[in-house]
Amino acid sequence: MALYDLERGEKINTYYNKNYGVDLVRFTHHNKCILCASKRDSHYRIMYWSLHDNNILCSFIGHTDSITAIDLNPSDSSFLSCSKDGTTRVWEYQKKQCLIKFNKSRTACFDNMGKLLACLFVKAGSGGYNDQQEGGAQSLDQMIHLFNTENYKDKPFATFTIENETKEIKSMKFSPNGKYVLLGTR
Repeated sequence: MALYDLERGEKINTYYNKNYGVDLVRFTHHNKCILCASKRDSHYRIMYWSLHDNNILCSFIGHTDSITAIDLNPSDSSFLSCSKDGTTRVWEYQKKQCLIKFNKSRTACFDNMGKLLACLFVKAGSGGYNDQQEGGAQSLDQMIHLFNTENYKDKPFATFTIENETKEIKSMKFSPNGKYVLLGTR
């Protein structure tokens, strides 16, 4: 991967690791540290990587299939990852641990204040990563659950059914004012 200075339009440095490829690169709150997804053999991980000295500071391991999304909480050092294994995990990169794991979740995002977590759940057998669906004619049973980030272990304070959607939702993002969620489909 390469880092560019946008003011000068110049490449600053190229970063690599002989053992791992990188995907879904995200800056952390420190402009010289990143998070990125990787796979080596059949091990999926998220790496916390210092660009200052090109050193992997820690790896977050737990997903059993390709990592499809990484989103940082703008208010603290937590981040989430989603995977084709049907889980969403919330991690804490300073404590180097998984805070909570949501099963049967396909994608998720934090709001711009870091106070809310939206998580999309798909009922088993209604389509998605693990169910092959041709033509997209069948309606999927998909729901958004909203959680307060101060305590993920509490039940969601609101749920919304996504009605009549025949396509699998692949991504989601809060609007800047936090009043809307944009859903991207396959």
